[in-house]
Amino acid sequence: MAGKSADFPKSLFLTWLDYRAKKFDQSRADVIKEVNLKVDRSYDNTRFYQWLKFKHSVPDIVLLKCVYPDMPEMLRYVFERNNWPTKDIDFDILSETIRAPVKI
Repeated sequence: MAGKSADFPKSLFLTWLDYRAKKFDQSRADVIKEVNLKVDRSYDNTRFYQWLKFKHSVPDIVLLKCVYPDMPEMLRYVFERNNWPTKDIDFDILSETIRAPVKI
């Protein structure tokens, strides 16, 4: 196979959790608290685990209020972690381009 091998993320949510843990040194409990504050819900570790294991889909509100705002920097993090070139990439435009539509 030509080119570099790549370790592609399994899901947007998993990548976001990894990004939050590595860049902000947040535990899962910290992330759960932050998500609950932003979306005015009371998700627990069990629900996060179900999202991680694809047993439930991540609610659109969590994507809109938590994941999508971090996408440009999260994408930069993924590129840098994989040693992919970042020169001349506008991560704001890239994140808007690959963002999945959600219900509002």
